[in-house]
Amino acid sequence: MKNKEKGFTLIELLAVIVILAIIALIATPIVLNIISNTKENAQLRSAEMYLNAVRVGSAFTGRLQISNVTVAGKITPTASKVGGVVGTAKYTKIDDCVNEIDITTDATLSYVSGIVAFVDSDWRGNGGSVYVTNCHNKGNILIPNGNYICGIMGYAQTDGVVSESYNTGEICGLTIVGGIAGKLQGYTKPCAVNNCYNLGKVSSSTNSHSLVGGIIGELYNNVSLTNCYNAGPCYY
Repeated sequence: MKNKEKGFTLIELLAVIVILAIIALIATPIVLNIISNTKENAQLRSAEMYLNAVRVGSAFTGRLQISNVTVAGKITPTASKVGGVVGTAKYTKIDDCVNEIDITTDATLSYVSGIVAFVDSDWRGNGGSVYVTNCHNKGNILIPNGNYICGIMGYAQTDGVVSESYNTGEICGLTIVGGIAGKLQGYTKPCAVNNCYNLGKVSSSTNSHSLVGGIIGELYNNVSLTNCYNAGPCYY
């Protein structure tokens, strides 16, 4: 007597497929969430390691260093001293950084820049010492009611230096607007812009006392400008 082998019926196969599909629908978002959380945790660990390295380096050298950073996105600031890479800095070297963030608002603000917004120092001239080298601003910095608006360095009272850097983003502010720097003063130590260029449009939203420049909006006292050129349109 032969044994008859019994297989799955079509209905049973369809039932199994339906069950697997339901499991997949439930499991897929969970798995994707786990992957996303893993990536975020890895990014946080990387950022923490970078910050720890910066702290250790500054402990030995007395100077912070920010290198090889590229940022992208969009910022709508609600306060002053906003930079694509750094808001306020002193005793800092910034090298090989690129800003692709568009920074735009109609609020009344001061010191907004693609790389570093404000070089910090007191009335005696203590502080400063911020050196920006080989950096590029691609972002549009559009603050029509703002002062000290620029592509690379917003304001430095003393010892702010920008070298081998350039701007290709559009820059717009109310007064003191520059393709590379807003205002450099050179109070106790000289400020300088060396080997830089601007290709972006630079403009003021007013036609009265606007202080607009393809390279620097305003310079005062001990400031040098060496081997720089502007090929972008300037409107004021």
